[in-house]
Amino acid sequence: MPKTKDSEMEQFEKDLLQSIGEMKRGEHAVVHTPAQMEARKRGRPAGSVKESPKVATTIRIDADVLVALKESGPGWQTRVNDALRKFIAAGHSTAIPDTKKSQLAAAYQAITVEIDHALERQAETLETLRKQLTETNEAVKAMESLAIKQRKSTSTT
Repeated sequence: MPKTKDSEMEQFEKDLLQSIGEMKRGEHAVVHTPAQMEARKRGRPAGSVKESPKVATTIRIDADVLVALKESGPGWQTRVNDALRKFIAAGHSTAIPDTKKSQLAAAYQAITVEIDHALERQAETLETLRKQLTETNEAVKAMESLAIKQRKSTSTT
């Protein structure tokens, strides 16, 4: 059976032989001069970042809203971003004449609605826990009452 090499393997072998040759000639390490190091740009190399990365910005939000957002748990910034994206996708971004202030107000409203839903879910959970605690306390009282009756009945006999 004849041995055949694919083009990728052939290129790998050529690159490997070239590297060995460079190493034998002492070309295995690039020496950088101070001027070269100074000329190098800081940061990530070109092409190593997303085409459309997220942009850092500063926005002023009421303290109580920010606290509620952060209390909703990890990923709160992503959820805010998603809520704003839904708001824009719904066509609200062009429907309001005074766009910047109105859009922010509408976005604030959308975020507030999300927060209100989260708070409602938390309130329902708390109410369920309160009911369970009340039932448990009643059961404990009933058991204590039974224990007292049994002690009385055994002590009188």
